[in-house]
Amino acid sequence: RDDRDMAFRIELKAHPMDFSSWSSSSSSSSSVLLDEVREYFTNSIPNFPEVERSLHLPPNVTTMRVSRTSMSTVETLATMKQDFPTKCAAVHPHPLLPDVLVLDGDPINNNMTIHPTIVAVDGKCGEAVLRGSDVFAPGIRSVSNKYPIGVDISVCVVVDSPAPLKGSLLKADEIRKLVHIANGIATMSRYDVVQKQQGVAVEVKECVFRHAAFHDVLPETVFLQNLPSMIVSHLLQPKWGDKVLDMCAAPGGKTTHLGLLMLHNAQQSAPEEYQQQQAQVRERQREYQKQKREGKQDEEQRDASRSAPEEHQQQQQAQVRECQREYQKQKREGKQDEERDASQSAPEVRGCQKQKREGKQEEDQHDQFGAVREKTGPENEQKAKPITVTVSPFVKVIALERSQPRWRELKTCVERFGLQDLIATLKLDATTVTEHFGNAYFDKILLDPPCSGLGLRPRLRKDTSDLKHLRGFAEYQRTFLTTAYHALKPGGRLVYSTCTINPMENEENVGWFLNNFPNVKLLGPTTETEGLYRLGGPGLLGCGLGVGEVEKVIRFDPAVHLHSIGFFLAAFEKAG
Repeated sequence: RDDRDMAFRIELKAHPMDFSSWSSSSSSSSSVLLDEVREYFTNSIPNFPEVERSLHLPPNVTTMRVSRTSMSTVETLATMKQDFPTKCAAVHPHPLLPDVLVLDGDPINNNMTIHPTIVAVDGKCGEAVLRGSDVFAPGIRSVSNKYPIGVDISVCVVVDSPAPLKGSLLKADEIRKLVHIANGIATMSRYDVVQKQQGVAVEVKECVFRHAAFHDVLPETVFLQNLPSMIVSHLLQPKWGDKVLDMCAAPGGKTTHLGLLMLHNAQQSAPEEYQQQQAQVRERQREYQKQKREGKQDEEQRDASRSAPEEHQQQQQAQVRECQREYQKQKREGKQDEERDASQSAPEVRGCQKQKREGKQEEDQHDQFGAVREKTGPENEQKAKPITVTVSPFVKVIALERSQPRWRELKTCVERFGLQDLIATLKLDATTVTEHFGNAYFDKILLDPPCSGLGLRPRLRKDTSDLKHLRGFAEYQRTFLTTAYHALKPGGRLVYSTCTINPMENEENVGWFLNNFPNVKLLGPTTETEGLYRLGGPGLLGCGLGVGEVEKVIRFDPAVHLHSIGFFLAAFEKAG
């Protein structure tokens, strides 16, 4: 084993590739896209080679949104600098957006030392590290050798081939495929990484990109978010009296931004309601923090019980076995009593089961969001029963998500900012929204539908989407656009956004929407929104839009707009 470690160190001196060399390569081996997709993008996007190389890199700034419920943006920044002087020293307000703070990144760091001990992480973990995260145990695939806590470690990522076997020791041929992205200090031994599979395994001290982690900085006030995602809500311009719909709301960043912008608008338009809502928001945030602390205490108690002395654990196990034996004894005795009484009580049992089924059917008529299935007459028994949704009259934003796990994530995000009295989170399919609320119900609609995500960066993992898959995304998004049109009031505003560079999901979908719904108008920059349009660039010509129309959409090109991910926005108005 010592010989193997020595051979590894000798081999290591000749390898891992530095990130700058890999990311600037134009070869297909460094591409994260399939060849047919690269060809399509090359023909559609004039500067695609530069765009593709930019996808390897994270945005060169970190942007944060400020809630402004308890402190203004200026006060929040002052608190950040006081509580986190090192991390927040260079944070400054955005020059245009009043609720955004910015931390400019440093140039790429190519002077990092490669330590003898390394960990190989998967692409997902590597992408997070490039955005400022530490290395968490589940992201580690393989290590060079056994190591103790506190040792210096180099973090490398496998990008051009399958990751090494989970928990294995790195082989010499695997070393050649690694790309060095960070250095740090081990906070877990190799044994703990393999056994626990949770928690921070390496605390990152330096990275090829110097992005500080802000997850612990004023979490109820500051929210990390990409710049274009914040522009979406500003472009929709929600007012206090509007009925607003977020059709595909999880994980909740844009949803909570909409609620906060409406609340801030109420400060001028409805000061009395603003004071009431402000008090409710603060009370809700205190409740959330209390629940969070109690949950953390419960978790610490569970961790303590897991690390209890062996003798105590043996006693607990003996008690569990004794309880299991007692339960089995009672179960056997109870079964014998049931068999004796079966002949006498059969009619009563059948009656009870019937009542239970009827009760279950009645219970199924209500869902957990207050949606009530309306009963219809016998003549309509074969038809689908319509559903109406009842929400509080104080709710201003309806946020939809059909996936249960993602709905929970959305709900947690809303509770984090104390906005559950202002935002109703419903577990519903957005394409059925008119069945619940009827046509022409909403004043403002945000549609950020499921997309290919090909604008997200950094990208270290190979994307398996082919052209057929990308067309499928575009067609699926058109069902949401159709539903949004019917749900929107005449004179209402719709903002459509994606986090992809794919023209089929962007310009072509905008062209399709305008052609199929003639009374929809594509909105361009106005006095209020001109600055937002300047933050991005125009759309692509030759992809379904004319010369004047490409100036009315916003496309964030990661090769041009280095501060941003690849993103697309378009605003529409429905004629009255």
